Amino acid sequence: KLGMFDPLEMVPFAAIPYEIVDCPAHRRIALETARASMVLLKNEGSLLPLDRNAGTVAVIGPNADDVEVLLGNYNGIPVDPVTPVRGIREKIGASRVHYAFGCEWAANLPNFETIPSSALRTTVNGVKTPGLLGEYFDNAELSGTPKMTRVDSAVDFVWWDSAPSKEFDPDNFGVRWSGEIVPAVSGRYAVGAYGQTGYRLYFEDRLLIRYENPHEPRTEYEYVDLVAGKAYPVRLEYYEREGESSAKLVWSLSGRDYKREALETAKKADTVILVMGLSPRLEGEEMKVKVDGFSGGDRIRIDLPDVQEDLIESVAALGKPTVLVLLNGSAVAVNWAARHIPAIVEAWYPGQAAGTALADILFGDYNPAGRLPVTFYTSPDQLPPFNEYAMKGRTY
Repeated sequence: KLGMFDPLEMVPFAAIPYEIVDCPAHRRIALETARASMVLLKNEGSLLPLDRNAGTVAVIGPNADDVEVLLGNYNGIPVDPVTPVRGIREKIGASRVHYAFGCEWAANLPNFETIPSSALRTTVNGVKTPGLLGEYFDNAELSGTPKMTRVDSAVDFVWWDSAPSKEFDPDNFGVRWSGEIVPAVSGRYAVGAYGQTGYRLYFEDRLLIRYENPHEPRTEYEYVDLVAGKAYPVRLEYYEREGESSAKLVWSLSGRDYKREALETAKKADTVILVMGLSPRLEGEEMKVKVDGFSGGDRIRIDLPDVQEDLIESVAALGKPTVLVLLNGSAVAVNWAARHIPAIVEAWYPGQAAGTALADILFGDYNPAGRLPVTFYTSPDQLPPFNEYAMKGRTY
């Protein structure tokens, strides 16, 4: 039916131009789908909808400004994804919205950011320069002489289905970035990379991590102790053989007091929106997740990770009008929040229009009418053993 065995000229789908994937009509469908799927779980005292003209809003939580968490697993990469904090800023004005990351998704799951130019250094013609030296090859083996050489301020690229140069084959090129990492703060860092098809990251001339997967990009990392002001040689070798192209050099500093920052942000606001839940970095298929409550992408617990529960309770103790928004693929038990947070919205992994749809619901431009497609249990005690396949007593 798809014509996969036929010549392209016989296949009607092959004549659809690439631009139609992200056309305005399809963007409208993404927004409509996100709106329709969100579920209002609780609205005590008619806290929702919020008054868009009343005071300032604090948007707090690990899912508030993360693109990956909008998309779930087995997903395409949207051109212009809207995170919850962006959608809320666009709805009521950026000057009235204060954002804080709040906490990690779970203990021992780092929050990565691109290593900035200020922490990268390379030498060009004997002169120390911010950034890394990028050598661009027209082959995935990084062999021969680079076809293009330049200093990149940071490694943070998404080439989609193209390449850094029109002269390159989009499915057969490579880049080698080299230089030094010079941190401004001493501490234990998770240093890693993100990309597809594959990459090798060398730190102080030893192979730190390697990754190859034509189906999806992924962040791989290792922990290293860094001293402020000290230069550490680094080399990232990226290659593309199949699929979309992306490459990032990332890190995360352990021990940052996200909770203190979140509480300070909440104290300054009139209303708080907590954006919590899970992440495709935690739940998925055959994943190497070394986090309490998760095993290989499966879940051992059905409540939120402890660090999130702690933040929810600490913010609620401030006495501000508080809304809890959940982004997750599987059901979560939010027993404490169900008793103490006045308004709760289940948003799932809502796709590229997530932030716009959520803001429409929170501020009354769309009436949430979604229904839960799965049961939200209060504890694993209500569930049969995972390896018990009899359906007695189960719901969908």
